[in-house]
Amino acid sequence: MRALRGRVRVPVDENTQAMIRLVMPAVLSMWEDEDDKTVVTQLCSELRLIMKDVGPAATIECKYPVPP
Repeated sequence: MRALRGRVRVPVDENTQAMIRLVMPAVLSMWEDEDDKTVVTQLCSELRLIMKDVGPAATIECKYPVPP
């Protein structure tokens, strides 16, 4: 394990990393551009499930800022 900005970084499987790189930019782009509150709510729910399954690794390499 190595530290990243004061945090511990845990290795993530290559297949998981590939899925994160594919899915997260699309999810965050939709989140930013979507006007329908129902869709945004669903995106938040899905992001919560991703974070539950993968943890912070889901956003650590994300090139898009995570909206507050």
